[in-house]
Amino acid sequence: MAIEHGCTIVSTDADFDRFAGLRWSHPLRRYTKDGRYAPALTAIQATR
Repeated sequence: MAIEHGCTIVSTDADFDRFAGLRWSHPLRRYTKDGRYAPALTAIQATR
């Protein structure tokens, strides 16, 4: 249903990656403006 309506699934379950044409997003991951994955900040980086 999400594919038919052009929706994005938001889930921490990476198994959604196996469905061709399905857009999904991991809510706990950060992405750059161009859509690339940006690793989470470490505790040291977050305090700077």
